[in-house]
Amino acid sequence: MRRNVEYAQRARSAGASLVLFPELSICGYPPRDLVERPSFILRNRETLGQIAEQTGGIAVVCGVVTLANRERQGCAESAAS
Repeated sequence: MRRNVEYAQRARSAGASLVLFPELSICGYPPRDLVERPSFILRNRETLGQIAEQTGGIAVVCGVVTLANRERQGCAESAAS
């Protein structure tokens, strides 16, 4: 999270209005079976919220583990602003 916030703030200072991070940039690779633990998914969502709180003034797109649609199994990638 620290790096996401730091780089987003740098990008904002340089005049950017959008910063993109790679998939799973919050939890890192490889998450393996952690993605099946509700506490892991919750922590990812909390961290995403903290990043949003600390990066005002710039749109941030980053990879986070979230619950999948009930019709699908496993994990899903999503975007939040």
